[in-house]
Amino acid sequence: MRPLPTVVPATPDSKVAIRDADALGHRPTFRTCDLEHARQYIARGVLVEHKLAYLPRERALDFRHRQAKLGGVVINSMEYGAGVMVTAPPLGFYLLQFTLNGVCEIWQDKAHTVLPAGSVAIVNPFRPYRKAWHAGTRQLFLRIDRHLIEQEFRLWTGVDETVRIEFELSPICDMTKIGTLSRYVRMLCDDLNDETSGLSHPQVCDRMASGLASLLLASMPHNRTLAVAPAASPVAPFYVRRVERFIEQHARHSIALEDLTSVAGVSTRALQMAFRRFRNTTPMGYLRAVRLELARTELARGGQGAPSVAAVANALEFGHLGRFARDYKARFGEPPSQTLRRSDVGG
Repeated sequence: MRPLPTVVPATPDSKVAIRDADALGHRPTFRTCDLEHARQYIARGVLVEHKLAYLPRERALDFRHRQAKLGGVVINSMEYGAGVMVTAPPLGFYLLQFTLNGVCEIWQDKAHTVLPAGSVAIVNPFRPYRKAWHAGTRQLFLRIDRHLIEQEFRLWTGVDETVRIEFELSPICDMTKIGTLSRYVRMLCDDLNDETSGLSHPQVCDRMASGLASLLLASMPHNRTLAVAPAASPVAPFYVRRVERFIEQHARHSIALEDLTSVAGVSTRALQMAFRRFRNTTPMGYLRAVRLELARTELARGGQGAPSVAAVANALEFGHLGRFARDYKARFGEPPSQTLRRSDVGG
């Protein structure tokens, strides 16, 4: 494991809107200085059964927790005071995290990421993880029902089957990307902090929770981003959606334009024109974009012993490595080798 970083305090120019030390401040506070007491409390009503240990040279626990519920969403304000390490199995729910003060680190599979003050990140439900809370760190985190995200995705896309949505673990600090999400969560905290909140009404509660799920799908990068991105466009013909689904299901296989035309059931010219009009790309361009997203997911999982950039590119049918690297950098703002190196830090 790499050396642990020092605490990074929140500053007035933090880019994420949620940095108020009084988030959920009027909610009852659970407080303890006993590590095992804190672990049992968290396992019962906050997260899942897990292991909790002090970081080296840390012993002065001052655990504090507040909570508010909104249907399939549970909002938590939490701090340990001391530095601790959490080791948890797959959660079964999404964990959206706003780091208000200090710094956290997360390891999942062989990927590693640092969550500084002013950042937003999300842990997926599907795999075990470790999380280091450094001394002085405080987070606002939302436990979001997995089925809520899946249901919202189905409403957006019309996909009937259950789809596994996996968000990127890397933190986001840019308010141009998650400003609306941050303000929405801030609004929920402010309202739930008020005894006269109308969010206790079941229908209002459900709609607010669905709004949060929609913002997550629109704001935070995930493996099905392309499937929800066109939702604001005019309604595309059924055969465009059919081809998109075929591409998303078979992107790792060899696909020619003739295959897509056959799936669509229309002429090649009609298919090309529809993609140009409704998706501002071509069918093969859409295929390439999906494969680039898959490549980024593979490289981000990286770690020691991970496939090379060339191996990932070849496995996803990118015939020309140089062009793959150029397209990857144009889409994600960094070369594929940099994504792989960053994933290797905690390997």
